[in-house]
Amino acid sequence: MVLRKNLKYILERREKEEPVKKRIPSLLKEVPKPVPRPETPTSFAHPEEYQRKQVAATVLQKLLRGAASRTRTLYELSRRLDLVKEVRSTHILLESERAEKEAEKMAVLGKIYPRLYLLGKINW
Repeated sequence: MVLRKNLKYILERREKEEPVKKRIPSLLKEVPKPVPRPETPTSFAHPEEYQRKQVAATVLQKLLRGAASRTRTLYELSRRLDLVKEVRSTHILLESERAEKEAEKMAVLGKIYPRLYLLGKINW
């Protein structure tokens, strides 16, 4: 009896429910085309004198920015001049060390080359 009631209840519930719709993949759905954009309005052409002034102002701005940048760079350089001198002096020391190593290398090669020549491995 309880089973019949449960069965009857389940069958009634199924009839009341809407059937399950199959899902359509989103890639297959038709996408409406957007409304075309209106024409972009065009402005009137500026007179030649105005355009020349604009170019001149742009060039002047570039020059001023460059001068300001140069001034800033020179100011920072003058602030750190002691460090710059130190780096330059160590760089000179490194060059002298490189020259010494090159001289040693040439001395060694000066001893090796005659041997290689005698052995026929190089043509002088």
